[in-house]
Amino acid sequence: MKKLIVLVALLATAAFSAQAQIRVEAAGNLGWYTLDNFKMNAKIAPRISAYYLIPTGIAAGVEVGLAYAMYSVENETTGVKMSISNIQLPFRGTFEWEISENFSLTPMLGFYLGCAVGGKTTLVNGITTDPFDGDGGMQRFDFGTDDELVFTFGKKFDLSLGIQKSFLNLCKDKTV
Repeated sequence: MKKLIVLVALLATAAFSAQAQIRVEAAGNLGWYTLDNFKMNAKIAPRISAYYLIPTGIAAGVEVGLAYAMYSVENETTGVKMSISNIQLPFRGTFEWEISENFSLTPMLGFYLGCAVGGKTTLVNGITTDPFDGDGGMQRFDFGTDDELVFTFGKKFDLSLGIQKSFLNLCKDKTV
């Protein structure tokens, strides 16, 4: 019990230190799905994130956060459209590499835990269904990698490229 109290105290001290940073991000999101052996083409959808960076005293840190992401995809052959809303809990390690005074690279590598909070599938005939209903639907919970590379210009502007890759088969029908 004493070890647990000490661990919580150390984490709280690190988390609430004056050097900790909060970062808010609004971005466009692209998502691809392969369902029933056909590819769903991505459309741009919003992603809003808030991250809490806990520094380690060197150029590296630990980042935890909360994100709301929408994925919108369409199969051009069949006309089926699907949109899904996710709440995600990302956990990433970061390392800032300062190339020059006005330019730095920050790779961020980690994992996310996601839960779909809504969505709909629009069929060719215009009928909408819940993508999570039935045996052939999608699973609500997701887990995978969350990796990003941030280019910082002049310590003010960021350009980031990221990818998330699920470890899970998101279809309830495991044969897909």
